[in-house]
Amino acid sequence: MKKLVGVLWIVFKFVRNLLKAIWVFIAAFLSIAVMYALLLTVEQGIDVVIHAGEYPKRGVLAVLAIIIWAYLLWYSCRTLSYVKQDRDDRTYLENYPKYGIPTGFYRHIPRFLAYNCFVCVQIAIFNLPTIYNWNTTLVLLAVVSHALLYILLHRYYQPGRNRRRTGLFFFIVIAAYGGVLLADVIHCGYDLRMQVFGSEPDRHEFWLRIINIVLFVLQLLSLRYFIWRRQQIDRSLSVSAYVPYFHADRTVAGAFGKVKSDRSWRQRINEWFRHPRFSVAEQGYFKIFNYVAAIGGMLYFGVVFSIGFANFMGPLALAILAVSILAGLANLVQVVSIRTGFSMLVVFFVVAFIVGLLFRDPYRVRLIKDGDR
Repeated sequence: MKKLVGVLWIVFKFVRNLLKAIWVFIAAFLSIAVMYALLLTVEQGIDVVIHAGEYPKRGVLAVLAIIIWAYLLWYSCRTLSYVKQDRDDRTYLENYPKYGIPTGFYRHIPRFLAYNCFVCVQIAIFNLPTIYNWNTTLVLLAVVSHALLYILLHRYYQPGRNRRRTGLFFFIVIAAYGGVLLADVIHCGYDLRMQVFGSEPDRHEFWLRIINIVLFVLQLLSLRYFIWRRQQIDRSLSVSAYVPYFHADRTVAGAFGKVKSDRSWRQRINEWFRHPRFSVAEQGYFKIFNYVAAIGGMLYFGVVFSIGFANFMGPLALAILAVSILAGLANLVQVVSIRTGFSMLVVFFVVAFIVGLLFRDPYRVRLIKDGDR
């Protein structure tokens, strides 16, 4: 009986921490859920995926948009987790393990969400009525299988004895799945007689399978990059003998107590978006994030203000960029809310309410009274 109660308590704590973590990353979760629903269940979303295969150049741009989406989602969530942990560290102090979210959730959920950016489009491609037309059961099975593959990849990429235990199984799974994808591409090309560069009406079936292989490789490399990056940060922190802890009150806590900080405004802004302990180690990755965000923003606004550029990008890339920009901005708003201690969403709701009152009827319609007939 005691063992059963212990197991139930462990399950309860896991579910509780998972729900708390989901609430922290709610914008990223919603972006993934929206893309799953759009590309798998909505007819217009299915047409968008097919369109990306009919024009290979737009398919390449869609892959680029997926990479931007994954990176923005991952690092904005990682930034959010740093800020949330920094606040909880100073709020709970010694009671952090009791009241705070375990570090593993902050580490794995951003990775898993970015991982699903690649998985989502792969499953959407296989779900197309012109390819395999999966039912709901097969779609859920594919999602669960990729989640299990995430666990396997994480155990394999980690150094130590787990790598030896999972190495052979890892190779078998990756080789088998990759072999199936490659055989599927060859079979499809043979059926279409390789007329995939011309006006073959079913050429999207071939190019979308090629995109699936590319996305699967990116899926593997993304998780390897996340783990490698973490190892580099841990290594740099282990070498450093002293790491200052900067706080929002513009002071630095060091070996001789709190003293006034002489940091520049740019350093303060950078540290505002990072956990103090990882501020220096994260500088390079934070710059990459800014560059990726700038590229994504320019592409998105280029699509908004130019119909020709929108036609060049294609609808799938546009939809992915829109979701990634919105999710990144939502995470940024939540970071500001945590740092200021005030929910910025209230401001947005008030602004939306006022705008709705002032511009209630954007499309004026002239009505005819009954007595005028």
